[in-house]
Amino acid sequence: MNNATLKKLLQQQPLLWQGLNYYSQHKTVPTGFSELDRLLPYYGWPLGATLEILTTQCGAGELRLLMPAMAALTQQGSYVAWIAPPYTPYAPSLLQHDIDIRYVIVIDTQTTAHDQRWSMEKLLSSEKCGMALMWPSSCTTKDIRRLQLAAEKGNSIGVLYPRIHHAYSPAAMRISVQAVSTNQLYLTILKARGVLKKTSITLPIPL
Repeated sequence: MNNATLKKLLQQQPLLWQGLNYYSQHKTVPTGFSELDRLLPYYGWPLGATLEILTTQCGAGELRLLMPAMAALTQQGSYVAWIAPPYTPYAPSLLQHDIDIRYVIVIDTQTTAHDQRWSMEKLLSSEKCGMALMWPSSCTTKDIRRLQLAAEKGNSIGVLYPRIHHAYSPAAMRISVQAVSTNQLYLTILKARGVLKKTSITLPIPL
């Protein structure tokens, strides 16, 4: 069956289960790491989705993993928001990674958990924010579902760095990150739409 026939069949039968349909038009932002892009279902960070990055300690390289995507988004004029980061973003470092700091927003870390989630939801659904990162003091499955809907509405990427790792999450993607060395990360893709099993990779990360 060729692509044209498959597309016509899917249009005629919208309830047909598509399984791992790589012909679907899923928009992504390249991660900036070709090895990682090849492992992800649609070759990049999915737009209109939430992503959980699980770490055992802050500063394991979890931010460097997203720097290329943040650079691409800000260079296109999309905002990147940091909500309740554990440390104040260092502007010279962001510039070194080609991030346009004119499009970087930092939300005061003193806000409450409710205000953090409210801010992220509004930013994700605004259609002006390409990516919003949050270090929530607490976040339930219901909260994540709301953020997922907001990301879908705004065609944006929501990134969560939860302090407590739950066994289940409605996030579209979950990735575990461990530092192997100062310039290497060990990633385990625990969950991703379009992937049927866990996958791991050791990824070189520029300083």
